Amino acid sequence: MNAQPCLDLDFVRSQFPAFAEPSPRTGILRERRRLVRLRPGEQPLLHRLLDYLKARKDVRLLGPSVARERAPTVSFVPHKITPAEVHLALGKRGIMSGAGHFYAVRLLEAMGIDPAHGVVRLSFVHYTSPQEMTQLIEALDAILVRG
Repeated sequence: MNAQPCLDLDFVRSQFPAFAEPSPRTGILRERRRLVRLRPGEQPLLHRLLDYLKARKDVRLLGPSVARERAPTVSFVPHKITPAEVHLALGKRGIMSGAGHFYAVRLLEAMGIDPAHGVVRLSFVHYTSPQEMTQLIEALDAILVRG
């Protein structure tokens, strides 16, 4: 019995042209260079969000608190309300977020966080606007104060 590959490389290459190079390493390097060019647009917004969360005494920021040391995905644990409540309240304001353990159960346990409780996760990219970051921070102010 012949095992079939679990990944169709032709399909992957058709969907992700950067990886269509003869050498997978070349494609990966090209994609990495593209992502590095996008980071400067994300850094000021990430810095602003990290500073905001660091200044709050009612949340625990997870991961590095310096923008240049992390991707623009931020997780935190609110102390007064659940991550699910923050997530739902942000959704009512039209802001996408996530809440849960994100398949990092052992990591959260190692950090002293109950995986059943989880974390709030916020992600943004190079086309997120400063106005959207203001909207997020104002929403968090309203939601976290309530808790």
